Amino acid sequence: MAVQKRNAPKKTTIMDKARKIFSEQGYAKTTMKDIGRVCRCKASNIYNYFPSKESLLNEILRDEMNQLLIPLRYLATDVNTDPAEQMAIMIRHHLNVVLGTRRLTKQIFEGEFKYLRAQDKKKIIELRDEFQKIMETIIQRGIDQGIFVPVDVKMTCFLIASMTIRTRTWYRARGRLSAEQIANEIIRMAMHGIKKCS
Repeated sequence: MAVQKRNAPKKTTIMDKARKIFSEQGYAKTTMKDIGRVCRCKASNIYNYFPSKESLLNEILRDEMNQLLIPLRYLATDVNTDPAEQMAIMIRHHLNVVLGTRRLTKQIFEGEFKYLRAQDKKKIIELRDEFQKIMETIIQRGIDQGIFVPVDVKMTCFLIASMTIRTRTWYRARGRLSAEQIANEIIRMAMHGIKKCS
């Protein structure tokens, strides 16, 4: 790897700028020169961190999944916390990632994922599946403990995740509802659907 110059942008800055430009004009139409331009540096500075445009795309998508997954991994083996509370934790964190600084990654996932190499796609899909498995485990745990009603676990995961992800399309930072209020409403609706009445 080439030695980084003092005025080279930080890796996180490159990823943030690339995330935005990929979402605006598409991965295929974006060049490393374009990314260098928005980062106010030469394309050669970008290569100090990423050997190719594809490796940059891969890291953006993998970063999104890690931001989503890593803080929640402990829930898979936490048998002491109430499953309803675990589900609330999971939904709230998911929404924070969805509406946070990586909000633009949704468009990249939907339109540009196809440009990754097969082995890179496989790794990201494995992370996504691990996230879903944690949610499935929580729901099944709640059913087994008599806290949740019997439901189709996999379909319920898809429904809850879809509610959360779709907020990216209509949420506005200065809108009527805050991200916290939206999270509370999604949690309320999810619990209404799966939690047993007292």
